[in-house]
Amino acid sequence: MKANARRRAENGPTRSRAGRIGPLLVALLLISTVHAGCSGDAGPATPSRRVREFYRALDAQRFGEAHAMLGNTAGVARLLAEYGSIGAWGDRLTKNGIVAHADATERSADGETADVDVVVMFHDGTRRLDRLVLRHDGVSWRIDAGSLPGNELRDAQQ
Repeated sequence: MKANARRRAENGPTRSRAGRIGPLLVALLLISTVHAGCSGDAGPATPSRRVREFYRALDAQRFGEAHAMLGNTAGVARLLAEYGSIGAWGDRLTKNGIVAHADATERSADGETADVDVVVMFHDGTRRLDRLVLRHDGVSWRIDAGSLPGNELRDAQQ
């Protein structure tokens, strides 16, 4: 007993094994929660949230991130053929990064497909209505590249 009392006096109180596991579990849960939130694997829970993330990424010129949110490879190929890169198209769409706000509202959603209206407000006072189609690929919502501004007009003409 005296040895334990002396050790506590020298080292401070010791925790039981159970007392040390609690903080470790909390730390592991926090790390895994933060990692899951940043991984982008599951994507956002709603189509309108995905659209807002997409416009934020475009406006911040994070074009690789925006490209990863797109579906419909034929639509992406048409954008690339017309503009040369997602970045060049994105700069045009966002007026070279002057989006003040993008307000997205779901018109319809059935779990697999969603129609979203986006009112894009620019710092110069102008606004634009974009109508996008999203499809759930089993993991996350993807914006159908065929419905993007600059791409949908060619779809109607063809």
